[in-house]
Amino acid sequence: MTTTKAIISLLEGTDGLTAEEIYAQLISKDISIKKENLWSYLSTLKKNHKIWKLNDKKPYKYGVAMTKLELLRALYNLMSSKMDFKEQANPDDIKLIKQIVELI
Repeated sequence: MTTTKAIISLLEGTDGLTAEEIYAQLISKDISIKKENLWSYLSTLKKNHKIWKLNDKKPYKYGVAMTKLELLRALYNLMSSKMDFKEQANPDDIKLIKQIVELI
């Protein structure tokens, strides 16, 4: 298992882990990595939208990023439960909403 896959698998079942917690769990799984190199792995995963920071203050907690479908589902749920049309929707808008619902 590669280091990046190991990091993602660690984060999948949690509410987020700090870099220290990730490092400790990688060492306990006998995955050899230097503590200084962990930041490059986390940075690469973040740039590739595989993980994201869950808080804005240090120590940062990292979690698995949502897929595009999950983001679309969350946006649809937000818009359908908390927002309403300002004006009457045209048939093209209704058709697009129906396609999104079928996709979800």
